[in-house]
Amino acid sequence: EPQWSSTATSIGRDNAKDLLSSGGWSLSRTRDGLEREFVFRGFAKAMTFMNQVADECKVRNHHPEWANVYNTVRIRWTTHNPRGLSDKDVEMARFCDMKAAEVG
Repeated sequence: EPQWSSTATSIGRDNAKDLLSSGGWSLSRTRDGLEREFVFRGFAKAMTFMNQVADECKVRNHHPEWANVYNTVRIRWTTHNPRGLSDKDVEMARFCDMKAAEVG
């Protein structure tokens, strides 16, 4: 069971469970975040994805823990205050799925 942020809603919890059951996202080792690895067709596609996510992060004032090596992006969404998995994490994970599908 995830460690939910005190701000998590029932809709956010249901959406997180959908993401986790889809096979793309997994629960972090600490159980308070969502993690996924995206593999693109090259470095430029990976950077396009990261830039699009970064732009949305500015809008939502919510930022991931992430790393990039060539065509691979590893991303983790968690909330630090209040600690735990929040609706924002789930929304941003869904945004990442959408942008990754667009970028290819």
